[in-house]
Amino acid sequence: MEAGQKKEIAETTQILQQTFINEKELLLKKEKMVEEEKERLERLYEDELKKSQSLKDDQSEQMKKLEDEKHRLQASMEEALRKQKEAEDLVHDKQKELQEMEEKRQQKEKQLAEENRILREQLEAQKKIKEMAPIQQVIVTPVKAISNGRDMVDSAAESEDTKLTFSGLRQPVTAGRLQQAGILSRKQLDKLKKGSVTVQELSQKENLKTYLQGKSCIAGLILEPRNEKLSVYQAMKQGILKPTTATSLLEAQAASGFIIDPIKNKKLPVNEAIKEAVVGPELQEKLLSAERAVTGYRDPYTGNTISLFEAMKKDLISPNHAIRLLQAQMATGGIIDPLNSHRLPLEQGYKQGIIDEKMSKTLHSDTDETKGYFDPNTQEYLTYFQLMDRCQLDPETGLCLLPLTDEAVTHTEGYTTEQTRDIFSTATVSVPFGKFSGKTITIWELIHSEYFTEEQRRDLIRQYRSGKVTIESIIKYIITIIDETEAKKQLLFDGLRDKVPASELLES
Repeated sequence: MEAGQKKEIAETTQILQQTFINEKELLLKKEKMVEEEKERLERLYEDELKKSQSLKDDQSEQMKKLEDEKHRLQASMEEALRKQKEAEDLVHDKQKELQEMEEKRQQKEKQLAEENRILREQLEAQKKIKEMAPIQQVIVTPVKAISNGRDMVDSAAESEDTKLTFSGLRQPVTAGRLQQAGILSRKQLDKLKKGSVTVQELSQKENLKTYLQGKSCIAGLILEPRNEKLSVYQAMKQGILKPTTATSLLEAQAASGFIIDPIKNKKLPVNEAIKEAVVGPELQEKLLSAERAVTGYRDPYTGNTISLFEAMKKDLISPNHAIRLLQAQMATGGIIDPLNSHRLPLEQGYKQGIIDEKMSKTLHSDTDETKGYFDPNTQEYLTYFQLMDRCQLDPETGLCLLPLTDEAVTHTEGYTTEQTRDIFSTATVSVPFGKFSGKTITIWELIHSEYFTEEQRRDLIRQYRSGKVTIESIIKYIITIIDETEAKKQLLFDGLRDKVPASELLES
């Protein structure tokens, strides 16, 4: 029995020992798991702490960048305001400069008007002298020969030449000058001096008459079939001729010598023509400019009087405009020498630099460049020579008149797209500011630049074709648009995707 109890006690003890060992192992495992969880949580905490620190650093960096960007934008804003002020000052200076130029132009016009008045008085005085008595000639009295090998002293010979004068375009022309220009032969000059021929007789010779007074330009219109004569200006006022067509014909008249009144058969300087209402005062500036082809242009560098061709070479007049006026002169007798008030033979013109061979060939060429005159009968552009060929001489006055058919008279359509493009490609603008500052650009190029939208461009062309606006008003509109666009550009900054107005940057 005791042995059984001992055995039972031993088994119980063994069971307890095994249970204790198992529980101990389980506790050790749990302890290990707790340690591992602790280490994991510690690592997780450290990671979160690092992330938090990194986020804090990023936030600090972003704040610093924002502060830097704010300072940069403030500096840019100040620079933009400075540039805007400079631009406003520049526009103000330009406006002041334009005003001064306008004042100078008005002074020049007054000076030219005064010169024209003096010239008219001289012409009237000369006419009165002619009416009162025939031109006096100096008859050479034979004298003893002297050491210069001539029958008289040099000064006496020169004095004699100056007394033998012919009527030029604006002033008397001496026989000596005509002989130097190759218009009067030496033989004719000798006959004049001897008295075997008079100034009046020589003046009636066709060749001499052409160089002194020229041939008839296109003086006006004759309406067919009723044979009604009209001046160019009357035709424009009655809506028979478009303003551009009429202006180009009147400029050709002024550049050939005089404005013509075909009804009264009178030739008048521009200011006199305005006084007598042959043309209107709205054309005064353009016609006085064209008249300088006769009276001469003033060289801004030397102050000397220069010819139309020389003025073109010095950029005082555009080549297209100069070609139109030179064509009119060539077609009516020859290039005019404004210093001596008569026309010149081509060879003499080459020598004096009033024209060159290249320009002479250009004037006689049949190209788009030289076709500056519009034929209302056929709706085509021609050279002045071609348009004159389509004219007829008035049997009463001998003036050259352009016949106009009923179809042309009743033609009331505006300009075609092609005509408008030609006109816009010819008319130029001197842009005072912006991308084209200081350059002379055609209207066609400007309206196709970034300054104009497609809608603005179409509207301008449509209004001009309908006759609602003139070239002058279009030029003023163009300059205004460019000015406003450039002013707006001063207040824009480069953004991430597009331009940003300065006002938005300031608000932010």
